[in-house]
Amino acid sequence: MNAHRTTTWRAACALGLSAVIGLGVVPMAAADSPEFGVLYTGEFDDADARVFRDRMRALGWYQEVFKTSHAASSTDRPRHYNFTHGVDDKQTQAGDDCDILYVSGHGWRRAKIPIYDNRPQVVDSISADSQCVGGPSVHPWEIGVDWLGQFPSNESRWDYDLEWAIFAACLQLDNRTTSDKLAYSNNAPRESSAKAWGRTLLGTPGRMHGIFGYWDVAPAGSYDTYVVNDFFTHAAGHDDTVGTAWAQANAKYGWSWAFLTHSENRNDRLHGQGAGPTADTKATSAYHVDYYKSALSGRILDGRGGAYEQLSDAGSGTLGHWLKVLLGGVEQAFANESDRRVRSQKRTFELPRRVGGGEKQYAAFDAEPVRLDPLVLLQGAPLSIETSQGPNGRSHEAHGTGSGRDGLERAVVQANGRFEYHSGRGVGVERVALQRDEVVEIARGYLSGVDPSFASATPAEIRTVTRERMEFDSSTPGTETIVQYEVRFAQRARGLYVDGPGVGACVTVDSLGVGDAYGYWVDGRSLRRRSARINSVGAHQALEANAQEIGGLIKLPEGEIPLHAADVVLHIDPDASSALEPAWRFETGDATAFYVRAQGDGVFR
Repeated sequence: MNAHRTTTWRAACALGLSAVIGLGVVPMAAADSPEFGVLYTGEFDDADARVFRDRMRALGWYQEVFKTSHAASSTDRPRHYNFTHGVDDKQTQAGDDCDILYVSGHGWRRAKIPIYDNRPQVVDSISADSQCVGGPSVHPWEIGVDWLGQFPSNESRWDYDLEWAIFAACLQLDNRTTSDKLAYSNNAPRESSAKAWGRTLLGTPGRMHGIFGYWDVAPAGSYDTYVVNDFFTHAAGHDDTVGTAWAQANAKYGWSWAFLTHSENRNDRLHGQGAGPTADTKATSAYHVDYYKSALSGRILDGRGGAYEQLSDAGSGTLGHWLKVLLGGVEQAFANESDRRVRSQKRTFELPRRVGGGEKQYAAFDAEPVRLDPLVLLQGAPLSIETSQGPNGRSHEAHGTGSGRDGLERAVVQANGRFEYHSGRGVGVERVALQRDEVVEIARGYLSGVDPSFASATPAEIRTVTRERMEFDSSTPGTETIVQYEVRFAQRARGLYVDGPGVGACVTVDSLGVGDAYGYWVDGRSLRRRSARINSVGAHQALEANAQEIGGLIKLPEGEIPLHAADVVLHIDPDASSALEPAWRFETGDATAFYVRAQGDGVFR
């Protein structure tokens, strides 16, 4: 929170800065700098945790704690007391020493994060409160959120310096009720993981500002590092609010992001950015905690917004055909039910009854991105054009008049072909009073004015961003208000869907119109055959050969993993290659997908 302490040893370090500089050594941040902590608790790749640490250091923040399960020394690995208990059961590295805490790893159901060591095996875990029990047998250490007397005070140990916690882990901000399969199973009012963690925002004497994470599957592999880098691009480069930066960093790749924030803190910015954080809310005042999330609302199967399919309305046997309906092709059905199940050490994948991709052979291609004009993306009177070096190569940024918070709209086209347009409004609070078909037409109209290449863009799915006022003292869910739509457009090349991290086009629509647009679009005229058509492996074989490695792609929970769809697509990662390669696209959770090579072994990270 906004109070900072300077310990004796930190003050001593500060006194020696001039001497350190004189020796030509880059000094640590000053003693009064904002502080950060990073904890990697999982069993796979900790690259995102290291990238977050490096980006914070580059901003001049002081590193209070960095722990990773991969550390050789046990003292450098995370344990529950990094989150919760200190010497006197009150001081914590997270709540009393950091302004922002980033936690990456697996997420279990019932608001629980397991902590692995470097073998790997689970040796510890932390939870929001003492009721978060069940599931794997490791007993959790809790942050502590038992109520103190009447609402709205509790004993949350995250009650002093901590403003923001980011959980790059599955399911921690899941607000589904007890009737849902993955729900938090204790009695009201603690009926969801989101509510359990949300109660840590109500500490005494001060309150943490917000928690950011995922209500469904979280990214891993290279995907979580993309999110981290984009988060800092928005939070420190574009001066967006913390919530908007988290939302836009994840929305670009289709992740099911969520966050909790006091309404009074919704306009928080990182220290040193714009106005910085807003004032703390105190335990003596009423609480107004809002829950934002992005969720798949449905698929637009006829490309015009008419035929419509919601995930809740279709079983796994029918969901697998959406690409077939959208793009044409042949479905394959499994002869035996047992052929649908693929077991690995910790997970069992269940394929849908029908999978896409009836052809036996596919070819790979080289492709170039469509080259867009940032001023056309902007669609406003330009004030200036700036050129800057972005994380993925040289970018061109155009500024013009608009309705953004700072009076500027931004359009960026990077050298690797990614494009972005931002109005600057961010995630809002106003209800969008538009029908779904109207939203689709607004999004389509914007793209059609950007470039002729988007004439073939097919609306494929629509997501809603909702806001809900959390009622911690009630088991009744609050009312969800739609504050934004995300319309995603598909591209077809050589009869297949082109897909990958941030590939395609997405246009967001809020109460004022088009808010953002971003994506990567292949120039259909540039396709060059990279290889001859060769045999491909089936969905079951592709899963079976790579089941162990899949856990490093997305942070899937352990146990049964139902797959909603399996289709062959042309995969491309614009940050790594120009190749369009045949891949099985396996969809799980809230339209989250991972990709396995359809020709030979291996996954796309």
